[in-house]
Amino acid sequence: MDINYRFTGNETFQCRYAWLPKAYNALVNDPDLFHNDEKAMVALGVGKNMVRSIRFWVQVAGVAKKSTKNTFEITGFGRDLLASDGFDPFLEDIRTLWLIHWELSSHVNEPIFA
Repeated sequence: MDINYRFTGNETFQCRYAWLPKAYNALVNDPDLFHNDEKAMVALGVGKNMVRSIRFWVQVAGVAKKSTKNTFEITGFGRDLLASDGFDPFLEDIRTLWLIHWELSSHVNEPIFA
């Protein structure tokens, strides 16, 4: 089995507290949000490098995955966690952070070293 280690993608930004819920809500409304950096900058209220970082963190945290070249699909984990009726849409429970940490640490085919 070939392993593709990921050393980059976060644009040197650690995952900020509000990024995952903000990205989840934006992707629910616009699945091709990350196709256009300018549109994502306006929707998320961040700069271009932060948009790329948020895209990285959303994927590696298991909240969304690329479904086609231009769109992202919310995962079951992302929906169960961050939907308005989800387990913890505002990331207030410390156990949620452990679940996200588990998602980050359990990438077998593309381990994350960022």
